[in-house]
Formats: sequence, C-alpha cells, structure tokens
Amino acid sequence: MKWSYLLSSLLFSIISIKFSSTQFSVYDQAVIPFSIYNVDGNPNNLITNIRWCCVNEREYRKCESWSNALLSSNITLSTLSCIAGLDKFDCYRKIFNDQADLMTADSGEIYTAGRYYNLVPIANELYSPNFNGPSANTYYSVAVVRAGSSINLNNLQGARSCHSSVGSSSGWNQPISQLLRDRRLNIIDCNNHVKSAALLFGSMCAPDALNRQFNPTGDNPSTVCDLCQGTNGNTFCTNQDPYAGNIGALICLFNQGDIAFLRHTALIELQTRDPTFPIDQFQLLCTNGQRLPWQQFQQCNWGIGPASAIVVSHRRPKQLRDIYRKLLIDSARFFSLQNPSFQLFNSQRFQSNDLLFSDSAIGFNSLDDRTSYTNYLGEQRYL
Repeated sequence: MKWSYLLSSLLFSIISIKFSSTQFSVYDQAVIPFSIYNVDGNPNNLITNIRWCCVNEREYRKCESWSNALLSSNITLSTLSCIAGLDKFDCYRKIFNDQADLMTADSGEIYTAGRYYNLVPIANELYSPNFNGPSANTYYSVAVVRAGSSINLNNLQGARSCHSSVGSSSGWNQPISQLLRDRRLNIIDCNNHVKSAALLFGSMCAPDALNRQFNPTGDNPSTVCDLCQGTNGNTFCTNQDPYAGNIGALICLFNQGDIAFLRHTALIELQTRDPTFPIDQFQLLCTNGQRLPWQQFQQCNWGIGPASAIVVSHRRPKQLRDIYRKLLIDSARFFSLQNPSFQLFNSQRFQSNDLLFSDSAIGFNSLDDRTSYTNYLGEQRYL
C-alpha cells in the first residue's frame, strides 16, 4: 500500500510538472529567467539587453548613435542593441520570433502588428504643443494641394498623388477610407485597396505599394510608384525613398504632384526647418470640397490619428516592459534637442526624417499593460 501510494504520488507529480511546462513556451522560458538581471539586490536596478529593430539603414545608424550615447551616459544600466530589419514587416516577424524586442509603429500599422504578429503597444509618442494638434498624442490627417491648382474632390481622376506610405494612418488608411465612404473610389479587390487607388489616381508615389504585404498577387500597377525617386531596389518606392514619409510626400507634391496625404505636423516642420520654403503655395483640401489655408488644419482635415506607438511581443513580462518604458522616458528627457551629442527626436543629421521616432515628438506616454492593439486604436479605421 505504501509503495502504491508513493508510486501514484510520483506519477501525479510527473504529470503535474509536464502539464505545468506546457503553460510556457520555450520562448517564455528563455526570456523570463535569463533576460532580466539584478546586480545589487535593488529591485529598481533591473537590467537587460534591449534589442531595437530598425526598418532601414539610416534607422540603424541612428540607433547605433543612440546606443553609444547611452553607454556614455548614466541613465541606464541596460544596453541597447540595434537589429537590422529589411522593412517594418520583417521587424514585426523578428519581434514575434524573439529576434528583437521593440520598434515604433505608425498607428495605421498597429492593427497589422497586433492582429498578425501579436504585438502590443506599451508607450506612445507625445507631440509638441507647437504643432497645435488635437491633443498631445494625436494628429490631424490632411490632404494638401497646390494653391493655384484646379484639383478638387470631383476631378481626382488621373490626379498625381503623393502618400507618406501605404498602410500609414494619415498617408493612406484615413484618406482611402474617406474616399471609399464617399464612393469616389471603387472597390476592385477587397483585399487590395492599392489597385482601387491606382484606378482613381494617375501617377503616384505610394511607398511600400509593391511590398508583398500590399501586393499579395504581385500585379499592382507600376503607376503606384511612378513619381517615386529611389534609385535602386532598396530605395525605390520603399520607406527609404526620398518621397517617403510625411515631409517626403510634401516634397513630392512640391516637385511633381497634384495632391498629397500626410500628417499636419509635416507642414509646420518643413516651415521651421527652412523658413525660405514657399509653404504658402500649399492649401488644404477639406472632405466637404472646400479649400482653406494650410494653417487651418483644425477645421480642414480628414480625421484624427492616434500617435505612433512603441510595440513589443505580448509575451513580454511586466518587468521587461517597465525597463523598456523607463529607457524611453529617460532617453527623451536626457537626449532632448538641447543635447549637443545626440538628439532622440532629430533625424536631420542622418539625412532623413522620422527615424526610430517622429521628429515632431518630444517625449513618451506610458500605456497600461492591458492595452491591446484594438483598444489603442479605438475607432481608428484601418484597411
């Protein structure tokens, strides 16, 4: 009886251990015990190696500068490693597969990151009050046209359009959604609105329109990239194209386009960087067909977008998320625009815009650990 009892207890223990081990993936077993270190017994001094995924070469260079600046400062005991991704989708996969930890995602991309790669936002950007946005962590999506042009909502057919990127909130999701609601855009393929946009607009620069994520069958028309200026496969019609991003879309409009879709902050940024730029040659096209001066984006916009957010795997424990958030907030404070060695929200020294974070940002807001991609986006529309 005694041996029978011991044997049954042993079997129960083995079964219990086996069952318990199935509650955690190999990923979790590797991350939780071994990624967080405590060097002095103080629970506030947890450290780790933080792996930031960079979506292009210039982001990687800025990340390396950030990493070096952290080493020469005393704001964290953790280290920052920079991971080279091919593009944002490759970075989603890397975070999902535990080859990287964090990246920044435009609000229009958070749905894809959350729905298909199980990523969640842990912090979002805060924008300067100088941009007169709806709030510190939102922005307006605007349509910009030339002041002397005849472009209006009724003659968009064949217009040359510039977009910050396909999949972005202000450059794509919100304007395309609005055009669909107004029945100015015909649905050609329910799973590919790039084709629908290509039938409305003429020549376009829609960065990432040829990426397989937005070109699943490989037959998007070449006109979606006709205006883009990249000189090779890595830069042409990608996030590295000279016309990519919000300021890039404005430059595209100035040089070649008829209409551009972007964040309102780009108008102010461009004027601030180059006071000689003829910004008054631009006007806003409103959703009711009216035109207003470029400064009146509060009255003339195509929607309000949530701020870009920093996303991580949903499997990351609270201890790691807290370390990530502290690094972000401390870096924003220490590497402000007044820091002569490195500035977190300045990409101009890397000959680009919005690398790693929006250049219009001034800090970060920590999000509750219960925040998911769905409740972060709220009523934000996504395609």
